[in-house]
Amino acid sequence: MSGVKPLRIWNAPAAKLFGMVDRHDDVADDWIPTAENINALPPPLRRYIHWLHEEADPQSTIRENYRLKIENAMLRRECGRLAKRTRD
Repeated sequence: MSGVKPLRIWNAPAAKLFGMVDRHDDVADDWIPTAENINALPPPLRRYIHWLHEEADPQSTIRENYRLKIENAMLRRECGRLAKRTRD
Protein backbone atom coordinates (compact mmCIF):
# COMPACT_ATOMS: atom_id res chain seq x y z
CA MET A 1 0.00 0.00 0.00
CA SER A 2 2.80 2.40 -0.72
CA GLY A 3 1.76 5.92 -1.63
CA VAL A 4 -1.64 5.63 0.08
CA LYS A 5 -2.32 8.15 2.84
CA PRO A 6 -3.55 6.69 6.15
CA LEU A 7 -7.28 7.11 6.60
CA ARG A 8 -8.68 8.31 9.88
CA ILE A 9 -12.11 6.79 10.39
CA TRP A 10 -14.43 5.64 13.16
CA ASN A 11 -14.33 1.90 12.49
CA ALA A 12 -10.65 1.37 11.86
CA PRO A 13 -10.73 -2.46 12.23
CA ALA A 14 -13.29 -2.71 9.41
CA ALA A 15 -11.26 -0.36 7.24
CA LYS A 16 -8.16 -2.45 7.84
CA LEU A 17 -10.06 -5.43 6.46
CA PHE A 18 -10.50 -3.46 3.24
CA GLY A 19 -6.81 -2.50 3.32
CA MET A 20 -7.69 1.16 3.47
CA VAL A 21 -5.74 2.19 6.57
CA ASP A 22 -2.55 1.25 8.26
CA ARG A 23 -3.05 3.21 11.49
CA HIS A 24 -5.80 4.92 13.45
CA ASP A 25 -4.09 6.34 16.52
CA ASP A 26 -5.38 9.90 16.04
CA VAL A 27 -9.08 9.13 15.55
CA ALA A 28 -11.10 11.25 17.96
CA ASP A 29 -12.89 9.27 20.66
CA ASP A 30 -16.01 11.36 20.12
CA TRP A 31 -16.16 10.85 16.31
CA ILE A 32 -19.72 10.15 15.24
CA PRO A 33 -20.96 9.13 11.79
CA THR A 34 -22.65 12.38 10.80
CA ALA A 35 -23.40 13.15 7.17
CA GLU A 36 -20.53 15.64 7.13
CA ASN A 37 -18.04 13.12 8.57
CA ILE A 38 -19.12 10.33 6.25
CA ASN A 39 -18.98 12.58 3.20
CA ALA A 40 -15.41 13.54 4.20
CA LEU A 41 -14.29 9.91 3.84
CA PRO A 42 -12.48 8.73 0.70
CA PRO A 43 -14.83 7.91 -2.20
CA PRO A 44 -14.58 4.08 -2.05
CA LEU A 45 -15.47 3.95 1.64
CA ARG A 46 -18.13 6.64 1.29
CA ARG A 47 -19.78 4.73 -1.60
CA TYR A 48 -19.73 1.53 0.45
CA ILE A 49 -21.39 3.22 3.45
CA HIS A 50 -24.07 4.80 1.22
CA TRP A 51 -24.65 1.43 -0.44
CA LEU A 52 -25.05 -0.22 2.99
CA HIS A 53 -27.56 2.44 4.00
CA GLU A 54 -29.63 1.87 0.85
CA GLU A 55 -29.48 -1.93 1.03
CA ALA A 56 -30.11 -2.21 4.76
CA ASP A 57 -33.27 -0.10 4.71
CA PRO A 58 -34.33 0.56 1.11
CA GLN A 59 -37.84 1.69 2.01
CA SER A 60 -36.70 3.70 5.08
CA THR A 61 -38.81 1.31 7.17
CA ILE A 62 -36.47 1.38 10.15
CA ARG A 63 -36.32 5.18 10.17
CA GLU A 64 -40.11 5.42 9.86
CA ASN A 65 -40.67 2.89 12.66
CA TYR A 66 -38.32 4.83 14.93
CA ARG A 67 -40.11 8.09 14.12
CA LEU A 68 -43.47 6.46 14.84
CA LYS A 69 -42.18 5.11 18.16
CA ILE A 70 -41.12 8.60 19.25
CA GLU A 71 -44.40 10.11 18.05
CA ASN A 72 -46.39 7.41 19.86
CA ALA A 73 -44.56 8.15 23.12
CA MET A 74 -45.26 11.88 22.74
CA LEU A 75 -48.96 11.26 22.05
CA ARG A 76 -49.26 8.93 25.06
CA ARG A 77 -47.70 11.58 27.31
CA GLU A 78 -50.09 14.19 25.94
CA CYS A 79 -53.09 11.87 26.41
CA GLY A 80 -52.00 11.22 29.99
CA ARG A 81 -51.60 14.94 30.62
CA LEU A 82 -55.06 15.69 29.19
CA ALA A 83 -56.68 12.84 31.11
CA LYS A 84 -55.15 14.11 34.35
CA ARG A 85 -56.33 17.63 33.58
CA THR A 86 -59.93 16.49 32.96
CA ARG A 87 -59.97 14.56 36.26
CA ASP A 88 -58.97 17.65 38.23
